[in-house]
Order: sequence, then structure tokens, then C-alpha cells
Amino acid sequence: DGTFRSSGWSGYGNGSLLALPCLDSVGEIRAVITLHNKATPPFTTEDLTLGRIIAGHTIEAIRGIELARSLGESEAKYRNLAEHSGTGIVLQQDGRLVYANARFATMLGGWPGRLPDGSFADLVHPGERGLFADLEADLGRLAADGRSGRLEARLLCRDGEPLWADISLSAS
Repeated sequence: DGTFRSSGWSGYGNGSLLALPCLDSVGEIRAVITLHNKATPPFTTEDLTLGRIIAGHTIEAIRGIELARSLGESEAKYRNLAEHSGTGIVLQQDGRLVYANARFATMLGGWPGRLPDGSFADLVHPGERGLFADLEADLGRLAADGRSGRLEARLLCRDGEPLWADISLSAS
């Protein structure tokens, strides 16, 4: 609830409590590091320096946790969107298929529980592979201009039959 509560111990007199707030990028307190119950002298300049270092590491750890949480939430939303899309979606990384949504799998006749081996180019009809290769080669230039590539081409279904598809490529 944002309020601070005493631990109930009454021995914090004579400067025996050092509280170091951990501030986020907008100045909000995200955590407080406390050092207490130290003997004479209560705290030295070195103690304060060490406390500030600990507070700095703490806020960086909190930022990392929050970023990881935010990324996980974003990935879950994207995955949900992709899984329920009426459009076939495929991701390729380092020349290998790493993801295909259910709609794409259904369009090409399905893959029981796994992706086909190889790259997306392997799913392109042999008669269209030259056009697809040209588009892939231009993808870096298109991405630099903030554009994606587009091609109408035949894909190969699992049973070998062709399927006309409007293919959009983008790099990330």
C-alpha cells in the first residue's frame, strides 16, 4: 500500500538506522535498503557509500525483473494473437523454421505436432523459388527502409499440391 511500517524494535536511536531509497527512472521509490543496529560509530562515510552501491544494484535488479515480466507479458499477447489469427504466420530464424501457427499448418495440410525441417523456402513451390530468393535477398534493403516484401506465389502442401498464397516478408 506504499506506507512504511516500523519493525517494532525501539533500538534505532543514536543514528543506528540508515535507510536508502531505491528510486526508479521517474523518481518513485521502488524499494528501501535499510542498515541498522550498528555499534559505535553508528555509520561511516564508507558505510553510506556501500549502501548506495547496494541500492544501485538493487534497483537495477528490480528493473531487470520488471523488464523480464513485461517481455513475458508481451510475448504471451503476441503468441495469443498469432495462435488465433485467421492468417498463416511463420517465423524463421537463422534459415530454419522456428514457429508456425495452427492456421498455417492447416493451410498446408498440417504437421502432426512438429514443424517441417528446413526453411520457409523449402515450402515454396519449385517454380516460385527464384522469385522468393530474389525477395529474400532484397529483404535487408527493404527492412532498412521500413518496408516489407510481398510476393504472390505457390506453396507446397504436405500432399504435394500447390497452394496460392500472398506472402509478406519482414525482417526483425
